[in-house]
Amino acid sequence: MQGLGFLYQNEIAARLEVYSLIWALGIYFIIGTPLHLIVLSAVLFFIMFSVEALNTAIEVIVDRISPEISETGKNAKDLGSLAVFCLIIVNLGFFAYAILQTNDVLMRLSSPNTFIIASLFLALFAVYSFLRIRPMPKAQYLVVFILGLVLIGSGVFIVSNYFTGKGFDESVLYHLKVGFDGAGYAEYRNIILFALLYIFAALSILFLTFDLLGKRSQKISKKTFEFVNERYVTQTRSRNKTGAKGLKKASQHLYITGILALAIAVIINPITSNIISLLPLSKGQKGNISIHEFYKKAPILTKGNGKNVVFIYLEGLERTYLDEDIFPGLTPNLKRIEAESLSYSDIRHVYGTGFTIAGLVSSQCGVPIYTLGNSNSMDQYDQFMPNINCLGDILKENNYHMEYMGGAQLKFAGKGSFLGSHGFDTIKGEGHFKNIIEDEDAFHNWGLHDEYLVDSVINRYEELLKTNQPFGLFTLTVNTHHPRGHPSPRCENPDYQDGGNSLLNSVKCTDQLVGKFVDEIKRLDTSGNTIIVIASDHLAMRNIATDSLKKGTRRNLFMVVNSDNSGQKDTPASTLDIGPTVLESLGFENEGLGFGRSLMSNTDTLISSFPDSYNQILKTSEETLAPELWAFPRFKDVVSVDLEKQQISFGDRWMNIPILVELTEEDLNIKRFMFSHPNPKRNKGFIESRMTPEKPYFWVDKCTTFPETLQLNLELQNEKENQLELESEDIIASEDVIEDVAEIEEPMEKWCIAYGLPEAPTFRELESFDKIARWDIEDTLNVAP
Repeated sequence: MQGLGFLYQNEIAARLEVYSLIWALGIYFIIGTPLHLIVLSAVLFFIMFSVEALNTAIEVIVDRISPEISETGKNAKDLGSLAVFCLIIVNLGFFAYAILQTNDVLMRLSSPNTFIIASLFLALFAVYSFLRIRPMPKAQYLVVFILGLVLIGSGVFIVSNYFTGKGFDESVLYHLKVGFDGAGYAEYRNIILFALLYIFAALSILFLTFDLLGKRSQKISKKTFEFVNERYVTQTRSRNKTGAKGLKKASQHLYITGILALAIAVIINPITSNIISLLPLSKGQKGNISIHEFYKKAPILTKGNGKNVVFIYLEGLERTYLDEDIFPGLTPNLKRIEAESLSYSDIRHVYGTGFTIAGLVSSQCGVPIYTLGNSNSMDQYDQFMPNINCLGDILKENNYHMEYMGGAQLKFAGKGSFLGSHGFDTIKGEGHFKNIIEDEDAFHNWGLHDEYLVDSVINRYEELLKTNQPFGLFTLTVNTHHPRGHPSPRCENPDYQDGGNSLLNSVKCTDQLVGKFVDEIKRLDTSGNTIIVIASDHLAMRNIATDSLKKGTRRNLFMVVNSDNSGQKDTPASTLDIGPTVLESLGFENEGLGFGRSLMSNTDTLISSFPDSYNQILKTSEETLAPELWAFPRFKDVVSVDLEKQQISFGDRWMNIPILVELTEEDLNIKRFMFSHPNPKRNKGFIESRMTPEKPYFWVDKCTTFPETLQLNLELQNEKENQLELESEDIIASEDVIEDVAEIEEPMEKWCIAYGLPEAPTFRELESFDKIARWDIEDTLNVAP
């Protein structure tokens, strides 16, 4: 072991060879190189390392017996170096061979994980470079800041990619805004634990780096710096005749190398491209395309054929699962149904449609999920995108009874709010079924098992058939929810192939249930007066079958059963086009619904009209359409606050409190809303941190949530008022009064309002029913310094 220690400490080539082995093994692991090739590569490395040790031994002996420069000593060292060089060439050649023998190597090397690891390596290499330079306090903060961006960005990407398979995209951004109430947290214990450990490790690395580049007050920092820096300084001075000048020049080279490594680490990190793709487009990027060239407001439609519609959304069950070359025998029932139906094979993913609530909105309203950029909970609004006419609204206007039955929680992502705002009379989610189903095995982390849901929908369909009213019955499965799925306990022959992939087992079970569902609807529909729509809510997010899915062309599922037409069509389309197509199947001729077009007509879709820029159009449109679709209420004269209902009313519109309303400087109209954090434990200081300095506002919240300075001023004000009352009245406490004290109920928690400018607000306590007048805010602004 002493020989190993001597070799590692005194021979930089040996250290580089060890580092190369570590990174080679890391690359092998990432790309999935076969085990026997990894073993052979390791054997070749140890042979090379052994020859390196022999070469070093030759150099030590030559330096001992022939310290003076001699031709014999030079030849001995050169021959030893030649042996090492030959083995380096062999190792590099075998490394390239092993890489090329790996299946799908180009796809794996271009994967985000490879770039994440390369980014982290470059960032840590930069720190290593800076450690070999004398302390530079001015650069300390910059280096740690950039390293922090790389570490935190990598962690955010890894966690996001675990859910989406596409990194930090619009679905992650949406759920960060609206919260995660109703999510199946139990499924994500591993990723939550990983995130916590990653945060701890990242903070530790940042602290150590800051200390290493600064005062080195920690023992570990001193040891690390001495190991890296002092040996380098000694070697550099001995190798440069100019001494300090040579050391300074070498330090400059290392500084430049470190900066370049950090810059490249940021550039190649996948989170960088993710964030850029989510940024608003500049005017140059928007081009000359106007949304009004294609976007159509849905008109009031009449004269349908009166047929019922049963619409089943399949959670993440995309069309790719029907590919027999990738998943042989997985979905026989869906393929049988498709052969008898009107099916669309080219339903693509487009911007703002890639998660459940986005899939519901896009397929029923013809628009992506456009959110109010500064909101953080869709459930705080009384209406969900009220200023758009959707499939449910149109059918409701034509005397349809609209129902939704889903196995997941309605509050997750504002799903219940959306359906309630757009024509649905009855909306049932997990809470409803928990009240009527006693079997605990009927539920999993994401909600009700699909077989219970399907049975309930069939029973409800049979009941609705007995009415003399057309109806729309919508449902959404959950058993195929990523990442592992939830196979139904009552599924027949539940295993797909060897049964080792629970997600594919779930797809197989859901396929059986959909077959049963369609067959039963057809049996009950003796008059042929019902069309059945089967559609993905979105493409499958990252799951344990993702590698197989990537082998096919990723497309959403969409088919209409019992339509007057049948066959497969390959019109380039998206989920935006589902709503208009369903309307035409029900006899409603329409020009379009938002960005959607009926696929039963000859009208070009958004994708076929703008094949190279449809995502750009959808993204660009958000800035204009979001305020229009959400229909901001206006602050005219007075708004009312009802503390019992915990609501604030703007005329006939209301929202939940707490709420921050930022106003425009010109006319004190509403500019944006901000609500409290979905997690009450994180609410303290949350709204305050999102205020815009020098912008007028009013903020309604519990008094204890406001800054302590405002609370203290309010307490002093109340004390003065109480003191004045005591001085002006002769108060005599009687026994009757004392007896009544025990009967007084606990007072309601106090609510307050702050308004004016954040720098100098007016602050007061609210009554149980109170009002905020526009002129009060104007008066405050007029006297503000």
